[in-house]
Amino acid sequence: MVQNVFKPKVLKHDDPITTLNVMPVSSYSLDINLEKLMYCAIAVIHKYEQDKAIEASSDNEIQISDQAFYKLLYGDENSDLSTKELIKQKHNNLQKVRRIMQRAYSNFDASPIMEVYQKDNDTPSKVPMILKLHYNSSTKVLTMQLAKEFYNYFYNMGNKSFSYHTLRQIMSLDSYVSLRLYRIFNSVKWRADKIILTYDEIRKILKKEGKYGKHSHMKMIIDEAVKEINSNTNFNIDHTYLKQGSSSYNSIEFIIQNKATNVISRKFKNSLELLRDSYLKNDIPWSDDLSHFKNPNRYKYFEAPKKLSIKQVKFLLTSDAFLNDYSFAYSGLGSSVTKELAQSILKPLLQNELALLNSHKKIDYDYYIALSYEKKESDIDDQEVE
Repeated sequence: MVQNVFKPKVLKHDDPITTLNVMPVSSYSLDINLEKLMYCAIAVIHKYEQDKAIEASSDNEIQISDQAFYKLLYGDENSDLSTKELIKQKHNNLQKVRRIMQRAYSNFDASPIMEVYQKDNDTPSKVPMILKLHYNSSTKVLTMQLAKEFYNYFYNMGNKSFSYHTLRQIMSLDSYVSLRLYRIFNSVKWRADKIILTYDEIRKILKKEGKYGKHSHMKMIIDEAVKEINSNTNFNIDHTYLKQGSSSYNSIEFIIQNKATNVISRKFKNSLELLRDSYLKNDIPWSDDLSHFKNPNRYKYFEAPKKLSIKQVKFLLTSDAFLNDYSFAYSGLGSSVTKELAQSILKPLLQNELALLNSHKKIDYDYYIALSYEKKESDIDDQEVE
C-alpha cells in the first residue's frame, strides 16, 4: 500500500525512537527543537507502519500537529492551578509551540548534513538528513520529508547495532548538548557503564570544532548538561575530568547508571498484575513465581507467533533470556560471541525465519514479557533498598 502523506498521529511520551548506534556519535548540528521534531517524524513513521501495515519510504511526507508536539513538550498542565489559569497557561504554551515550529521552518535553508565516521577511516560519509520542511500557519501542521540516505539510520536497519529510547527522555531537555550526550550514553549503556570522550571528540560530534577551547568553557557546558540529564531522564551520570597524556584536562569519563523511581516500579508491577489477571480470567495456569511458564503442559496454553511486529522483534532482542534460549543459532561460533553479534544473528531470523526458531523451541512471547516485568521491578527494588 502506498501512502505519500503520513498525516498527524497522536504521539506519546513512551513512543520508542530506534536508531543505529553510530548516529549519536556522528557529527552534525541541528536546532534542538528541529531535532525533536525530527524524532517525532520518525515516531509517526513507525506508528503508520505498525497500525496500517504501510512500508515507509523517503517519498513520504510526515506531518506533525502543534497539539501533538505541545503534549510532548508540556505534558499535563499544572493541576494545582485554577481552571482559568490552566486555560491561560495552555494557550500561552501552545503559542510557544507554534512559534517553535514556525521558527524551525523559517530557519531551514538547506538539508543538514550528518558526517558519519567509520573505524580506520578519517574521511566521513556525508549523509543528508531532512530533505524538505513546511509549516502551515493555518492548520498549525509541520510537514517534514526525510532524506533517503538518512532512512538507513532508523528504518530497516538490517543487522547493524542499534539502540532505542522513548520520546519522553529527550523532550524535557532544553540544552542541545544534553540531548546529544543523552543519546550517546543511551547507545552505549547496554554494553558498558562508562564512556570516555575527549574534548576534541565532543567538539566534532557537536560540530563546534572552533569553540570550547578552554577547559573552563567545556566544563561549564558539560556540567550543565549532566545536571539536566540527571534531573530529567532515566539516567544518573557521574563525570570526571581527565588529563590523558597531557598536563591539562582533555577528556571526560562518564559513568552511566539507570535511575530507579517508585513510578517506574509501580508501572512494571501493574503490568505484571494485568498479565496475571488476563491469565486467570481465561483459566490459564499462573504462578506468581512464573514457574507456570516452565510447566511441561505450558505448550497447550499458547500459540507460537507466526509473525512479529518491529516492536516485538526489538523487545525480544533486548531479552537476555531469549538470546540464551535460542543460542543454537550462534553456538557454533564459540564462547566469545558478544551480545551485539547474537542480536545481529537472531534479528533476521525473527523477521523472516520464525518457523526455524519455533521448530527449535516455540517462542513463548508472554514468558519473556513477564520476565522483563519481574526483572525490572526486582532491579528497581534492589536499588531502592541500597
